[in-house]
Amino acid sequence: MIHVEKSLKKAEQKYSAAEQMRRREDLLEEVNRLSRAGVSHDTIAELMGMNVRQVVRMCNGQVAEPKPPQRYNFSTQATRVNRLEAMADAALTLAFMQRDEDPQIVWDTLMQLDRHALQELTAVALAAIPVDMPKSQIFAWVEEMAL
Repeated sequence: MIHVEKSLKKAEQKYSAAEQMRRREDLLEEVNRLSRAGVSHDTIAELMGMNVRQVVRMCNGQVAEPKPPQRYNFSTQATRVNRLEAMADAALTLAFMQRDEDPQIVWDTLMQLDRHALQELTAVALAAIPVDMPKSQIFAWVEEMAL
């Protein structure tokens, strides 16, 4: 398996874990809400499909509030939009250079970018791929270069 596939699998697992954490937060919040409303621990356990010991631990604060995972902030502020438009222009320039000039220049450019800028550039470039086309058409230029 190539590195990107491994990374994608890890990212999917991390996303799944984050979803489970959100469900756990919701569960903890609901158990505490019911407890504050005066519902007995036995009833909460039955309603939530839990055992009484879990409910007691949640209500007594023995279950720590889970920390939310770090997530990317999708900002739509004008300065952010302008930065992404500039990034799109840079992606087009690099794509042109990759196809029609020397790919080494593109590689050297990418090597100079910090991690965050490289991630942003990659995300912008990925969004530009016409995923409704077959791979053979999208990457036909690679075969043309080999001829």
